[in-house]
Amino acid sequence: MLAAGEIPRIAGQFGLDTSTKANLMGTVYAAQTAVNMTRTVIQAVAK
Repeated sequence: MLAAGEIPRIAGQFGLDTSTKANLMGTVYAAQTAVNMTRTVIQAVAK
């Protein structure tokens, strides 16, 4: 996983507008949350 702070820096290198940082950070957070929830469900089902 990338550190959340790295996303805008990398996006800026590719010429993406970093003024959308808040939206980008929200997307990253949502994706990480979804991955964590999926892991939790898999672990619960596996027991």
